[in-house]
This record gives sequence, structure tokens and C-alpha cells, in this order.
Amino acid sequence: MQEGENAIPSPPPEAPAEAPRKRLKFLELMPKRKRKLLDSIRLLSNLSNRSNYQWSKSDTAELLDDIEQARADLARLRDAFKYDNL
Repeated sequence: MQEGENAIPSPPPEAPAEAPRKRLKFLELMPKRKRKLLDSIRLLSNLSNRSNYQWSKSDTAELLDDIEQARADLARLRDAFKYDNL
């Protein structure tokens, strides 16, 4: 095995004209996706209102397990955004 064979490859360098377009796309999509995420969390929270909904312990256990998995995904996302690609 050669040295560096298992190294994580660096992303290809951006063409100078490509970087601003990608930045604009990020700025376009990020607020919409963030709003959807926060709205979804709020809507899930609304389900805890016993005046409007009935649930079992297994229902909530499944929901909370899925949320815990999403927290793990969030940790990976946080690490991905730490990557300095400049």
C-alpha cells in the first residue's frame, strides 16, 4: 500500500467563475431549508398537546429515537461545515 493511498482526497479546485455561482446558490437555498427545518420542529412540538392529540409511549419512543438519530446527523453536518475549502 502506498503512502497516502487511504488519505481523504481533497475536493477539486473551483474554477474562479464557478465559486460565486455556488455561493449564490447556497445563499438562495439555505434560508428556505432552514425555515422548513424549524417549521417541522415546531409542528412536531405541537403534537405534544394532549388536548388535540393522543399518543402511546411507543409512538413517542419511535419519534424520539428518530430525533436522536437526526442529532447524530447534525454532528456530521457540523463537521462537514468545518471543512475549510477556501
